[in-house]
Amino acid sequence: MEFKGTKGEWKVKHSESKNAFNVVGTVLGGNYKIARVPYFAIGTPLANNRERLEAEANAKLIAASPLIIEYLIRRFDYLNSLELNINSDNFKEYEAIKSLIIKATE
Repeated sequence: MEFKGTKGEWKVKHSESKNAFNVVGTVLGGNYKIARVPYFAIGTPLANNRERLEAEANAKLIAASPLIIEYLIRRFDYLNSLELNINSDNFKEYEAIKSLIIKATE
């Protein structure tokens, strides 16, 4: 699965040599491993599958994170351009997005 944004693409690939999913950049000059999400393959097949699926879901979330941040920043900029009333739903969304951006970029 690939995620495309203005800053490039990250995709999830299963490691060829380890029990892990790799998040890799695919843009020229950015074809490198962003993250490795390992999983353990010990125990019952059901437990192994659960570990594998959780690792894959985490890798997909990591791969999508640049797009999520990009969207939040665009939405934040839009809300920032409005005249917001402190009691409005837009202001509450603005503050929530602001705190998410800070948390994700610190």
